Amino acid sequence: RNTLTIMISDSELAQRGPLYRRLASTTIGSLFPGAQSVVKIHAHDSIKKAMQVLADNKILSAPVVDSVKGYLGFVDTLDIVTYIIKGAGTSPNVAHRTASELTSFGDEPVSKIIGISDRDPFEPLEPSTPANALIELFALGIHRIPIFQNGEITHIISQSTLCKYLLDQGAAWSEVGALFSAASGSSRNLGDKLATVKRTDTVLEVLKHIDQALVSSVPVVDEHGAMIASFSSSDLRGVFGDSLASLTLSIEEYLKKHSAQAFHPLTGDASESSAALISKMLNATPHRRHRVWIVDSATKKPVGVFSMTDAMKLIRDATN
Repeated sequence: RNTLTIMISDSELAQRGPLYRRLASTTIGSLFPGAQSVVKIHAHDSIKKAMQVLADNKILSAPVVDSVKGYLGFVDTLDIVTYIIKGAGTSPNVAHRTASELTSFGDEPVSKIIGISDRDPFEPLEPSTPANALIELFALGIHRIPIFQNGEITHIISQSTLCKYLLDQGAAWSEVGALFSAASGSSRNLGDKLATVKRTDTVLEVLKHIDQALVSSVPVVDEHGAMIASFSSSDLRGVFGDSLASLTLSIEEYLKKHSAQAFHPLTGDASESSAALISKMLNATPHRRHRVWIVDSATKKPVGVFSMTDAMKLIRDATN
C-alpha cells in the first residue's frame, strides 16, 4: 500500500546518527507490540457525523472504512478546513460567505473529502518494517501512520506517540539524551517569517490563510503583534450544525465561544533544549500539543515554532 519509497543504503545508514541507526535495527512491531483500539469512521457517514466522532474522541483524524472496499484513507481536521474553503457556497470570496450558506455544509458523505487537503496522506506500514521508516515519513510532515497486519489496522502511530516512546527510553537509550539535550534553534524556523493572523480576522479568513500557507496552526496577535492565542485545525472539532455560523465571527470572538483553551498557548524560549520542548508538548494539559511557540520574552511576539515534525527531522538529519 505504501506509496513512498523508503530506501536507505548501508553507506548512507552508516552516516546517520546513532538514534536513527538504533531504530533502523529494530522493527515497528517490537516498539509497539499487540494491538490498540482504533476509532473508525464509516464511508457513508456524513461529514458532520465524522467531525463529531473526532470531537467526541478528542482526536484529529480517523481512518475511513467501506464495507466493501475496506480502508479508504484518513479524514482529518485539515480536510475539514479545505472542505469549508472549497466546498459549497456561492460567494467566490470565502470571507464573504454568509451564515445561511455555511449551515448547508456537512451533509455529504465523508468519503467525499478523504485526503482533499493533500497534507496528511495515508501511508500504511507493517509491524515487520524497520522503525526508521517512521522517522522518514514523520520528518516529511506526515502526522500519523497506520500499521496493518492481516488487512486490519493494529495501531495508529503518531509523531507524539513515537516521541513519548523515545523520551521514555531516555535512561536506557543514551542516544536519545545525546541528541535532544542541546538547544537547536536552527530547527525552529527562527529565521523565517512566521505566519500570524490578527485578532480581528474572521475565522474563514484564518482558514484560508492556513490553507494557503500550508500550516496547520497560526498564532493570533493583537495590534502590537503580541501573541494572545493560537488557532489550529483542531479548534474546528464539533462546530458543525448550529454553531457553524460562528465561522463568520472574528477569530477572537470564535475562540472565546468555542475554544477558550486557545488563549493559553504552549510557549517556550529559544534557549530551551529540544527535550524540554518535547516534554512540554507531551505533558501539556488537558491534552498533548503538537507544537511549542517560541515567544520573545520582552515583546511577547511569536518568533518561531518547534513542532513534533522538527523533532523527527532532528533524528533524521543527525550525523554520526
